[in-house]
Order: sequence, then structure tokens, then C-alpha cells
Amino acid sequence: MNAVSRIAISDLTVEERLELIEALWDSLQDDAGLSPAQIEKRDRHLAMIGGPVPASHLAEIERRMETFEQDKADSVPWDVFRERLANKYGF
Repeated sequence: MNAVSRIAISDLTVEERLELIEALWDSLQDDAGLSPAQIEKRDRHLAMIGGPVPASHLAEIERRMETFEQDKADSVPWDVFRERLANKYGF
């Protein structure tokens, strides 16, 4: 008998069921006891279903956003860049 069949989910209040869902969802981020390959597989699956984003990905997004903000003044719009390419390389 598995853990889910031992409890009567329908006997739980809505608040208790939401807490259970949250606990289960949060447990998907737990890396304890998983091999690197298992972690990668889990993360790919969660990304496909819109699940939790790994902390390393969030850190990379934050790093890129900081870089973007710092480099914003030096950036050029795509149409300007495309025109420069066309002028330089004859595209």
C-alpha cells in the first residue's frame, strides 16, 4: 500500500489539500539522494510542465539581467544593427 492510498484525500479540508499540494510541489526541488543525471532529468521534466526553476537557473537569469541593465546604454536597436551589417557586408 502506498502513502497516498493510506490517507483519504477527500477527508481533508480544502486548506489541508492545498497545503499537501504545496508540500508535494516543494518536494520536487529536493536534490537529496539524487544523482546528477536524475537531477538533470527531473529539471528537464519540470521545465516542460512549468514546474519549479532550479536555483542555478534563477541565479543565471539574475546575472544576465544585471548585465543587461549595465550594458543597456551601449546597446542598439535591431533595425540599426541590421542596417550597419547591411552597410558593412552588403546584405
